Amino acid sequence: MQKNLNFSTNNLLGKWKIKRLIFDYYADNKFSFIGNAIITDYKNYKNNYLFSEYGKLFFDKKVFNSTKSYRLNKVVNKWEIFHSNSSLFFSLNGTKTRQSIYHRCLEDEYKGDFRITSRESFTIIWHVIGPHKTYYSKSIYKKHLHDQ
Repeated sequence: MQKNLNFSTNNLLGKWKIKRLIFDYYADNKFSFIGNAIITDYKNYKNNYLFSEYGKLFFDKKVFNSTKSYRLNKVVNKWEIFHSNSSLFFSLNGTKTRQSIYHRCLEDEYKGDFRITSRESFTIIWHVIGPHKTYYSKSIYKKHLHDQ
């Protein structure tokens, strides 16, 4: 039986720390990302939130600035995650602490695992396969607490 770790909207809002490892099997490279995400209300649209991620991507002794954003839409017990171009990326069942996630983009297939590990943390793992990419990505999100 799963614990009731479901994210409330209030718990989801705020600042998150991110650590990510990426193994690019296609190009035989390893990347890491360290940064933050901020989740805020989205332009006063009810049940819509903006996820903005920013940080540093480390690769081959080089450091790059990295940013991305998504729109989150809360519908009853479901979260829909949209790309910045408004296309649907994936959906989450808001009542499950662990679930498989999936996205197809042209010839690329994204198979993932979403897991709430506590009220202050969650992980997302992606296995991505396409004609010009094959990689594994694991992201760990921890809520930024004021005393940290």
